Amino acid sequence: MADNIKVSVIIPTKNRKKILRKSLQALNNQSYDYNKFEIIIIDDGSSEDNKTMIRKINLKPEVNYIYQKNTGPAQARNRGIKLARGEYIVFIDDDIIVNRNFLKSHMKNHKSNDNVIVHGPVIYTNDLENPRNTEKKISDFSNAYFATGNASIKKDHLKKAGLFDSRFNEYGWEDLELGTRLKKLNLKPVQEKEARGYHLKHEFSTQDIPNIKNRERQRGRMAVLYHDINSSFAVKASTLYWKPFMVILEILTIGKWPQKKAVNRLITYLHEKNLNSLRNFFLYFVRLDSYLLGLKEGYKNS
Repeated sequence: MADNIKVSVIIPTKNRKKILRKSLQALNNQSYDYNKFEIIIIDDGSSEDNKTMIRKINLKPEVNYIYQKNTGPAQARNRGIKLARGEYIVFIDDDIIVNRNFLKSHMKNHKSNDNVIVHGPVIYTNDLENPRNTEKKISDFSNAYFATGNASIKKDHLKKAGLFDSRFNEYGWEDLELGTRLKKLNLKPVQEKEARGYHLKHEFSTQDIPNIKNRERQRGRMAVLYHDINSSFAVKASTLYWKPFMVILEILTIGKWPQKKAVNRLITYLHEKNLNSLRNFFLYFVRLDSYLLGLKEGYKNS
């Protein structure tokens, strides 16, 4: 019954049907009472038939599937929050597979203190079939005050902070920006190691390069918006949107060399030869140059 719903799990998604299925199957195998939580899926403009896939899983908790035209993750999550019947909101991404005690581990932290933001570890894995065999690594560590990959919070706190800023209509920074407002409510961040989420790390393909560039340009544009809202030094340092940092980026990518066709050919060659460390070295600069381009685009449009 609706009155029993205590927790709302919100998942925005777009064109990730295969991994979303596994994410939902993990939520269908929780030790937490199925009558006390709901799953809200905001489909942000997928071209895939997620609705049929979701119906076939036969989920035990109540499910609310909403399809909308693409508006970006901020508006998608806001819509989920407004639809949520639970007192508590749990955020996960659509490529996160959780462990069996995920919800129970999150909620035990809210029993004693409502003024907390609970984060579970996000563990990157290449093993889609058996992600839980992957151990946490140092590179999985995050010190973000609020990040939506694996977090829970009382819904009232989100409302008091003003929800996500809907101007973040592309990839990046919307949760960190909301975190700066949540911080003013003096909420305590809590790390819950038993609420594990396994994040699929896709195997690299040279066909991914255009998408990597586009994603970094989006992240750069949204970084400028984040800075326009909050121009603290911490934001300048995290976004690199500050003249001294941008000069360094210009020097590192002088002449736009990471965008040259020869660099793409070199990355392809290194990938084919399994020289992954060298491949990733050049990919880093491709990302950096694309991010810098996004910063410049964001500046022109601000």
